[in-house]
Amino acid sequence: MTWVLVTLGLLGVLFVFPYVIYPFLVRLFEPTMVEIAPAENASAPLLTVKGVQPSVAVLIPAHNEARTLRGKLNNTLNLDYPTDRLKILVCSDGSTDGTDAIAEGFSHRGVTLLRNDVRSGKATAVERLVAASDTDLVLFTDASARLQPDCLKRLVAALDAPSVAVAVARYEVRPGNPEDDDSPNPQAEAAYWGFEARLRRAEAERDMLLGASGAGYLIRRDVVALPPKDTINDDFVIPLTARLSGHRVAYVHDAVVSETPTESTTTQYRRWVRIAYGNWQMMARYASAFSLARPRVALPFLRKLTRTLGPWFLLAGVITLGVAAALSDAWVWPGVAAAGGAAVAATAIFLDGTTPGALRPVQLIRFAALAQVAYFHGALRFSFGQGNGIWKRAAENEVLALDRPAPIPTHVRVAKRLVDILGATVALIAFAPVMFVVGLWIKLDSPGNVFYIQERERPGDSGRPRPFRMFKFRSMVMNAEAKTGPVWAASSPNAGRVTKVGQFIRKYRLDELPQFINVLIGDMSIVGPRPERPFFTRMLEEQVPGYSDRIAQLKPGITGWAQVHVASDTSVDSVKEKVMHDLVYLAHCYALGSYLRMELYVLWRTVFVMLSGKGAA
Repeated sequence: MTWVLVTLGLLGVLFVFPYVIYPFLVRLFEPTMVEIAPAENASAPLLTVKGVQPSVAVLIPAHNEARTLRGKLNNTLNLDYPTDRLKILVCSDGSTDGTDAIAEGFSHRGVTLLRNDVRSGKATAVERLVAASDTDLVLFTDASARLQPDCLKRLVAALDAPSVAVAVARYEVRPGNPEDDDSPNPQAEAAYWGFEARLRRAEAERDMLLGASGAGYLIRRDVVALPPKDTINDDFVIPLTARLSGHRVAYVHDAVVSETPTESTTTQYRRWVRIAYGNWQMMARYASAFSLARPRVALPFLRKLTRTLGPWFLLAGVITLGVAAALSDAWVWPGVAAAGGAAVAATAIFLDGTTPGALRPVQLIRFAALAQVAYFHGALRFSFGQGNGIWKRAAENEVLALDRPAPIPTHVRVAKRLVDILGATVALIAFAPVMFVVGLWIKLDSPGNVFYIQERERPGDSGRPRPFRMFKFRSMVMNAEAKTGPVWAASSPNAGRVTKVGQFIRKYRLDELPQFINVLIGDMSIVGPRPERPFFTRMLEEQVPGYSDRIAQLKPGITGWAQVHVASDTSVDSVKEKVMHDLVYLAHCYALGSYLRMELYVLWRTVFVMLSGKGAA
């Protein structure tokens, strides 16, 4: 089984490359520039323009940052830098929580507020901020980041070197308030950024640093090249563009910018998903930079690529072990060991929020495992084109309606998502032959497309409905509702709307098999409320008490507690009955054991519903 050893060895090397091999390779390169502004040279001369210190614009994009903005502005105004050479600009991107009022409250101290009435994304906010800056240098920084008093002075000093266009601050995770700190992995997060700081220092010394942390980096105003507005990782792309145009990116180890640990696992997970999406976007757009003729650029690119592909290497390893175990008993125990490792990682995730989950080893395992799942999720989102450059935090600092259900605990959400990914992957593989036959049958039975794509709604990140495209096998004639408009799914089955094949696949619910693609994308769950069209959603919200509650915290499902008890909707009364069942399912999602038992029972009942032909006619 030499091929197994070779395959597993190659996958293992690729997986550890960004964390073990790359840091070693970096140090094989000869340093090309010394570190800028070390501690003993704190009084290094500043860059001068016409005999005076350079003017600096501090650019702060903000969306619903009322919780952090006041502290941020006070921190910025207290920087050790001449106030007459400092300009502070805040762009409020559609904020609704008092961010604007806070910024305006600092206007007498020289803070300028720019406002986007409608949220347009960070890239649009950054574009307005850069356009409004007329300074020599601009400092990009986040509302949640805090700069040490001498941070800006040290960054400016780094630009004394004529070849340097960007100066990157050292990013740290500072301790939060122990009394109200709900951070899931503070020690793991701090350790990770400590590792990154050491690596960035080595990269910068060898002219291999390409990007920065959005928390704080300084750049010459005339070098700034803004990326497209849908760019996700702008804090990496802007310095990268400067580097590719021939400038250097310096790392200033003693210029410190910090943030408190990420407040929740959900926020951390979504941030990683966004970063993974942005990595794929960036690599697709700047693939031409990956050239062996420029090894100091190509190698950092390779590191980002292999880190982003990490979960795929793990998946390939699992598949290889599975195939090897099926062919030879010698690989059974290695397969068992791999399954045990996956179980340990899953356990660490489920222990989030518990006393054992706060132990440092458990934090490290959870941190690493969630990163791999999130990078897998981000790759799927990029593959299906789900992204518009607007990042919504887990809570968005928006106050949800008081009559809405409480958020489902994070560990239950993670468990549900893992069940969805595993279940959808297995189902698509297992049902592939059936789906092929059904698709061929539809094509032979009636003219038109095999698949039917329809807009449905799922809960958005802020609790409001968000449209998505749901995939089904076509069971009706083409343009069936062109004259009638939207009608109930089970109404008038013999009125010429449903095809002969459509009646069969509806009866056994085979028309819903393509929805496993929606599950992998993340728009749906395997188990959840029935996804409804916006036309009916607006009507039912007004007529059915509790209708909004059933979808406020749950993604729509292929099957559900309501679907296995009540047939397809025929009237408002049937929807009322379904709502009660959906709320029962939701009530089981606030404890892990209760959720898992309910999930398994719904799936078990679904099998009997399909085999008995109790689906829609």
